[in-house]
Amino acid sequence: MVMCVDLYRKSMVSRTDKDDTRGSTFKLSLDEGGDYLFLNMVEGSFRGGHYHPFESFHLVLKGRIWFEFVEVSSGRRRETVVEPMEIVYIRAGVAHLLNALEDSMFMEPAGGLTEEFPPQRRFVKEFLKATESKSG
Repeated sequence: MVMCVDLYRKSMVSRTDKDDTRGSTFKLSLDEGGDYLFLNMVEGSFRGGHYHPFESFHLVLKGRIWFEFVEVSSGRRRETVVEPMEIVYIRAGVAHLLNALEDSMFMEPAGGLTEEFPPQRRFVKEFLKATESKSG
């Protein structure tokens, strides 16, 4: 096997400042192709509870994650469980809430505007409040 390393590329992995009781977060920056977040989720934790004005995706790398989707304009709701190496496509304007059914990790494109979706975001806030008071 031959490995090729290009010393002129500036790809970099860094830990973000967003670590909390839900798990750690890492950012992969590529010269061409943008930035990606790798987010760990401890079992029972919640992430998301927001929507974007652009399409996005999540690739589950480890564990099982329950997703709830709500189309903000119509209120239509859908849920699914996603397993490793499955990709979830999320249209613009669709709020999404994630709940780790076991210790999990997923990847998503980094950056962009988010708008909180209060009916979902409350689960994230309640989880953080409950777990931070136990650990602090």
